[in-house]
This record gives sequence, C-alpha cells and structure tokens, in this order.
Amino acid sequence: MHFRLRLSTLILLFTVQSWAIDFDSKTEVFVAGNSYYATDSQYAEKNQTLYFLSSDNKIKLNSKFEFALSPEVYFLDNAKSENKDKAFIDAKELGLNYFGSKLSWTLGFFQMKKEGSDILDPLDYQQPKNYLDPLHSGKLSLLGLKAELAVNSYLTFEVGFVPVNRIPVIPQESSAWYPREGVLPTESNSYLITLPENPNYHMTNKERSKDDLKNNYIFKTKITTSYTDIVLQVAETLSSSPDISPTLTGNLISASPIFTIELTNPIELDVRWKKVKNYGGGFNIPLESMGLIIKLFSNQEISEDKKTLMTTVAFEKTLGNLIAILEATTQSINSRVDNSNLSTMTNLYNNAQALGLRYAPNDKFSVLAGGLYDSAHGSYVGTFRPKYLFTQNAYVELQIIAVGGKKDSLLSYFDKADSASLKIGTSF
Repeated sequence: MHFRLRLSTLILLFTVQSWAIDFDSKTEVFVAGNSYYATDSQYAEKNQTLYFLSSDNKIKLNSKFEFALSPEVYFLDNAKSENKDKAFIDAKELGLNYFGSKLSWTLGFFQMKKEGSDILDPLDYQQPKNYLDPLHSGKLSLLGLKAELAVNSYLTFEVGFVPVNRIPVIPQESSAWYPREGVLPTESNSYLITLPENPNYHMTNKERSKDDLKNNYIFKTKITTSYTDIVLQVAETLSSSPDISPTLTGNLISASPIFTIELTNPIELDVRWKKVKNYGGGFNIPLESMGLIIKLFSNQEISEDKKTLMTTVAFEKTLGNLIAILEATTQSINSRVDNSNLSTMTNLYNNAQALGLRYAPNDKFSVLAGGLYDSAHGSYVGTFRPKYLFTQNAYVELQIIAVGGKKDSLLSYFDKADSASLKIGTSF
C-alpha cells in the first residue's frame, strides 16, 4: 500500500510549505511451535505455540522528517499459562525521526540495532529483551533519545539516552522453560539442588528500585578506514538478564561428597536485576579473502565488586555463493560465583563456539544454518532457516531449532523442546 498526498500546511508564522507524505509498510507474521516433535505424554503439557505479528510503518513528512509506528504483538498459547501470561504488546519504533546531512536523531521508542555479521556479539548486550519464549527472544524498545553524528566518511559518533529503563521480560512461573524434574542446573558445581514432584515456582523480588532504572546511556564511536573498522563504546544500563537463585528451603539429602538439597513447594526464585557499567571495543580487519573480527567487553556491576571480561574472535570467509563464520567466545569473572545462581539461557554465550553458514545460489532462495556449543555446560543449539522470495516485497521463511545437552545441564531438560516456525513477510 503506497500513496502520496499533497498538503498545504501553515507553519512557522503562517508560511505556506508544500509537504509530501509517503507511507511505507512492512508486515511480518510469525508462528512458532515449541516441542513440535514431542509426542510422549511426559512432555505433552509442555507443547506451546508462539504467535508473533510485526508491522513496520513509516510516514515520511518530507526529505528530513519521518514518523515511525512499528507495533509488535506476541501471543503465547500454552495450556499451563493463565490469561495474563499469554499476550505481550510492544512498540519496536514509535516516534519522530530526523535525517540531516551529518546529524540524525530519533525521539520516542527505539531499538539499538546490532552491527556486523558476527554471531556472538558482546557489544549487542545493552538492551533489555523479551524472553517470553527464550528460543525466539527479541529486543524491547527504549523510550528516550538516540542521535548519530557523521563527522566525515571516517568518523561517526552515536549516543543514546534513556531516562527510565525497562525490566526485561522473563518466562512466567507456569512456563515450561523452568525445569520440572531432576535437578536445578547452577553456575557452580558446589551445590546439587533436586526438585520435588510437580514443582510450583514463585517469583520474588522481581522489581528493582527506581534508582536502578534511571539515567541509562550508551556512547559509541565508529572509525572506518580502508584497512579496518573500529568500534568503541561505553554504557551504563540495567543488565540484560537477571541473577536467578532459589531459596534453599527443603531437606538436606547429603553433605558429602556434594552438598545436596531437595527443595519443597512452593519454590521461591529470587530474581535480581543489576545496574551495570560496561566498556567495549572491537575491530574488523579484511584479510585476503577473509575477515577477522575481534571484540573485548568489560562489564562491572555497580552495586557489587564483580567484573566480567568477555573476548570474542571470529573469522568470516566467502566461497562463491557460500559465506561461513566461525566464532569463539570466552568469559572470565574476577569474583566468587554465587553457588545457588541458576544457569540461564544467556549463560550459553559465556564460553561457546559457533559456526554459521549462509548459502544463496540466486536472488530468490537462501539458506541459513548455524550451531552453537556451550563448552562450559555441554549444551548446544542448532538452527536451519531456508527462505524464499516470491517477489521483492514478499517472502516465506521456515526455521527449525534444536536444543540439547549433557545430563544436568540446562538444555538437557529441553532436549524435546525443539521448535519449528513459519514466518511470512510482505511490504506495501
């Protein structure tokens, strides 16, 4: 749908100016079925379907101003969920955009976009996310001001300021993404926490003080030359994922050789969000028929003496119609890990290796395939995504995700939680 209107508008002391309004719309419909291949009764109640609708709408007021309205709607169909758990609505973009010759800015709701082709990008961790369905997590919008200044073709500055941050959305207490049998996987091997039959989870301390949410910023510098691309950034914001630990209320099963506790219902999960300050940088060096990407990321909790250093190294290679990316990441923490902290989906990226492939034999058909192995916990995630373009503005994409891991790792409990999804997109 595309139309053009001529309007005569009185602005700036009744000066008549001709404005051209262009409307462009891009809509995506996404349906994902988790546990799609689970057939035994033990996992039947964990089957769930995620429906996702995204619509990007831009109204161009003139050559410099644009109004963006891009809603996103999530609906999770799960028999164990209550009505309040099912729907989630967000605005990926909602506000005014300005595009100048050197300066551009956005006022309203926006998202910080990921840059580069690397898979495990530590510099992309600055924005709260929607983990309603962890296999299909997405960024939450931020309400504030984002500006970019292109000094010249070599130097660009980007800054974002958010007066009050948002708390990421995590799975509800009834979600199948919390273990229902066996043990609770922790970040440390010092504890063994076993579950009772039919565990009943209850979240506590989900809200942080207002001071932890205030005055968030990110400042980024990008330097582009014929030899390398360099990115430097500093940010202060809320952590993208919380520390989750159970209240150790239950029966002591054993004290040797490992401290073992069997929890009793209800199981209280303490959810702690942290205000963090981080520094990061990276560079991309084009080698002969290959690209080298190296990034460093330092994260410090403001309220606690805990620092984290993450390093990623990636190689990108092009072979005809095939693009391959091989990447590894390592993380070191300079403070003692809380023995009772649970492993979460975000822990998969702390010490991991990833391989990504993209094959595009023509302009209409492409295939993405990738795999990630978490060497710290023995977990893996694999994905396969063929995509076909019917026209320049319409496509269909199939995505299959498989997860698993060794015994007592986080993903070992979801080795039947594979996902098959279908995405249809079109623009007008």
